[in-house]
Amino acid sequence: MAYSTVQQVRIEDTTQAGTMFYVSVLRYLNRAVEDVLSAVGYGYAENLEARDLALFVVHVDIDYVAPVSLGTDIDITVTPTVDDSTITFDATGRADGEAVFRATEVRVAASLSEKESRAVPTALADGLAAYAD
Repeated sequence: MAYSTVQQVRIEDTTQAGTMFYVSVLRYLNRAVEDVLSAVGYGYAENLEARDLALFVVHVDIDYVAPVSLGTDIDITVTPTVDDSTITFDATGRADGEAVFRATEVRVAASLSEKESRAVPTALADGLAAYAD
């Protein structure tokens, strides 16, 4: 089952016509990814540095589906997929049950000290599996 979190649309997130700014969708996506990582014990503040692990963003794709109004709660669901040294986070933002955006973020696991890619730790992959399809 996908991970889910809610963000409320603020004045800085959208135009008067309801078009979300790209940077706002990126912020929502990043917060949701941080939340799911924390939920499985790999939050940035808690212990990524202690584990010599970085998760660098290497690709992002965003599709707008529908306008959204100021003050609307957006339910963001995130489904992670782990493949060796990468994690793909597929996200959908919904307002009142209807999709308003879809986004994909790909992160590569790397050693902070060596700055080289590495396999996604087994414990992280296992934790994320709880939110996979």
